[in-house]
Amino acid sequence: MNTKVAALILVDHASFLGMDLNDRAVMIARRAGIERVYFSGRPAQIEEYAARVDTLVVLDARTIVEPKGVREAVARAGKGVLDLTAEGAIAGRFSRRIDDPLEIPAIER
Repeated sequence: MNTKVAALILVDHASFLGMDLNDRAVMIARRAGIERVYFSGRPAQIEEYAARVDTLVVLDARTIVEPKGVREAVARAGKGVLDLTAEGAIAGRFSRRIDDPLEIPAIER
């Protein structure tokens, strides 16, 4: 990825099939080519992280998404905050949210 991209993972202390959901979210971000990863328990801190990068991808740990879907979403969204959370962490505060499952087929909500 050419721009400075980071992922903000909204933490969850649950596991699925023995895998920690936070670890799974990190693995997805890294496989999507995002090396810088931040963690937050509260989505209210998004501006703090967004100021450090060109594109901030917000994932909650429960979001089901393939790395390819993250890469495609970042490529289409451009700069700003990209909400890939299951329900929209903070309604109306994101510059781009992908809701249409046909737009990025690898994202499942």
